Order: sequence, then C-alpha cells, then structure tokens
Amino acid sequence: SPKKGRSVQSLRLVITDFCRKKKTQKITSILLSCHTTQHTATGCTPAKLLMNRRLRNRLDLLLQI
Repeated sequence: SPKKGRSVQSLRLVITDFCRKKKTQKITSILLSCHTTQHTATGCTPAKLLMNRRLRNRLDLLLQI
C-alpha cells in the first residue's frame, strides 16, 4: 500500500542520514588524530607546522592540559 511505502522510505531516509553523520564523525576523528600525531622526521605535529599551535584532542580535555 502507498502508506507503507512512505513509512519505509522515511525510515530509509532516517537510516541514511544517521549513517552519513556517523561517517562524518569518523572522518573528523581520523583527521584530528592525524593532525595531532607527532611526525617522526620533523618531531612536530602537522597542526604545529601549519598553524603554529597545538590542537586539543579528547585526551587533553580529560587531562585538562
């Protein structure tokens, strides 16, 4: 029936939106990790080299650094 089709489609849209948000959160987390990890060759993080400052991550917030 058309009513069931609409509810299935709306459920699919909700699930798709949720998955997109999760992917965005994962990508953001990975990028933050990459930008705050010290490089072995330079001894600095990419954030320090590009912006001349240290980015705060979740561990910093927990430890209040």
